[in-house]
Amino acid sequence: MMKKKSDTQKEQLDFFNTIKTELRKLMNDILEPLHDELSQAAHFPYDMFVTKNNSLLIIQVEIPGIRKEDIHIESLDNFIEITGIKRSQTSFSTCLGLERSSGTFKTLIYLDRPVSLHKAQATLTDGLLEIQIPVIIEKRGKKIITII
Repeated sequence: MMKKKSDTQKEQLDFFNTIKTELRKLMNDILEPLHDELSQAAHFPYDMFVTKNNSLLIIQVEIPGIRKEDIHIESLDNFIEITGIKRSQTSFSTCLGLERSSGTFKTLIYLDRPVSLHKAQATLTDGLLEIQIPVIIEKRGKKIITII
């Protein structure tokens, strides 16, 4: 017995809808962790200032109330990643009101010029994190290039 044309079209439509649903689930599985990571980086709750003088790239981040043991600074290719945790300092059993943030934070800072990361230094003083990274200055001048 031959199937009606509408039955065949319905089966094809069901098949493509199933594929569409499965692809959507797969894309969500792939993209959701990336979205969470980007959202976290986009909501960096602290004021930051990045500047450069003649020989240093200077990154200043205002992070009051955070201990240096709770901050991690790492270089990743052309980025500096700053992560940390702000711990809750309030006992919730006696808390009558709370307007303090706590939890983890993370940000990436793009390094748009060559730097000497092995000579980088960081300090934390009165809630101000300062990272100083020497800039690699290209020497310019006359150079003879030999043809090989």
